[in-house]
Amino acid sequence: MNPKYSLKVIKQGQTQKVHLVNSGAGLQGQALVVQALDATRLQLADIVTLTAPEKLQMKRVGKDLQIALPGGDVESPDIVVKDYYEAKDVSLQGQNLAGEWKAYSASGLPDM
Repeated sequence: MNPKYSLKVIKQGQTQKVHLVNSGAGLQGQALVVQALDATRLQLADIVTLTAPEKLQMKRVGKDLQIALPGGDVESPDIVVKDYYEAKDVSLQGQNLAGEWKAYSASGLPDM
């Protein structure tokens, strides 16, 4: 069974929405599509361990950020963040087992 993750959309310290997505959802044609908003933090976590994945596959396609969770394929992304590169002050992050925050860097990805 593929791990399940939550993607929280947080604005001004308040959770606006929580989405659930399975690793490999993109391969099944069930990618999660969310809209990027200015001044928003996207927080990714495994719903069992409450920790973020160590590594993600990410790809820029136009203004969008495409993300493959562990076990997925970036060519069939599990998460698509629409207009990620147009929104101001948006970040993708998560916590490790020690409770430390880490940010996933999506800057510098070539446009595909």
